[in-house]
Amino acid sequence: HGDGALILIGAVSAATGVVVQYYFGSSQGSAEKSDALEQSVPASGVAWGVYSLLGRKAGDPRVVSAHNFLYALPFAALLSVLMLAVEPPQLGAEGVMYAVLSGAGASALGYIVWYSALPELKATTAASVQLSVPLMTAFGGILLLSEPFTLHFLIVSSAIIGGLAMVIFSKSQRVEKRRLGSS
Repeated sequence: HGDGALILIGAVSAATGVVVQYYFGSSQGSAEKSDALEQSVPASGVAWGVYSLLGRKAGDPRVVSAHNFLYALPFAALLSVLMLAVEPPQLGAEGVMYAVLSGAGASALGYIVWYSALPELKATTAASVQLSVPLMTAFGGILLLSEPFTLHFLIVSSAIIGGLAMVIFSKSQRVEKRRLGSS
């Protein structure tokens, strides 16, 4: 089936773009990431995918997200205490405010929006769309942090966006063909 091949090619293109951006897109320019925190990024991507699949039918996104934030609070508090023992904080009121707004506010809103849309998406579409998050993050770095806009970024973002377009439009065209055929 032609759409199946297009979806597969699109998903592989987008995933390859993400991998290339992650391993070769840093200022280090190296596939070797020595920092354990950076090594956790691929694992967190997988965890986010599993979390999304489990959350597809979890209920009201606002309630589920609020509960999940409350469940995570003890772990975040424990980690914060452990971090305090390692390095004393240099906290300012403005920094704390931004951390709370971005961590609790923007993240909660993002989860609510995502889980409101998720039941309407097929699992393959949802998984593919998630591959755009690292691209959006990198683009945010370019816009907000004056990171360089490079040829590497242009090529990788083209692979990701092109792959996502193949997945999304092949599915929407298939649905549209069915709708037109049943009229």
